[in-house]
Amino acid sequence: EALKNMGNNGRLLFGLATLAPGVLSQNTGGAEIGSVGGITVNGQRPNSNNITIDGVSNIDTGDNGGNMATTNIDSVAEFKILTNAYQAEYGRAVGGQLQVVTKSGSQDFHGSGYWYGRRSDWDANSYLNKRETPEVPKSKTARNDSGYTLGGPVTFPGFNTEKNKLFFFWSQEFER
Repeated sequence: EALKNMGNNGRLLFGLATLAPGVLSQNTGGAEIGSVGGITVNGQRPNSNNITIDGVSNIDTGDNGGNMATTNIDSVAEFKILTNAYQAEYGRAVGGQLQVVTKSGSQDFHGSGYWYGRRSDWDANSYLNKRETPEVPKSKTARNDSGYTLGGPVTFPGFNTEKNKLFFFWSQEFER
């Protein structure tokens, strides 16, 4: 719940990593952090980080700087970043170790739907733009992020659904 309700520019996981001490964004001007290579941890190079999703490495081993797939923030159950003094199992990289665990289904059906919009008409102009004569207009923005999640049991006719052990979880996001 904390991940879903936390303000995060662009709704990407990597922005949450900058909340940990020693983690800095490589981007300037408040731009979104689109990959694990967009952060530095304790002064290490950006391509010294590693990210795992459900225990599987999600790094482009060609340049070590990017992730192979992105994860919808509404499908994340747990997010953790290790910055130093971690066990040998994390020996692939010397920078940050981002660990993501995705949600799974349960005995009951659950789901959500959402839309996040951003418009320049809803933003105030910056102090520096207003200070100029004539006033510099604010930049135009228009963004729509919408999506849904759905999870629950996989049921088969004729089987006891009280002891069901097969579940599904689906999450999809659209960005315009």
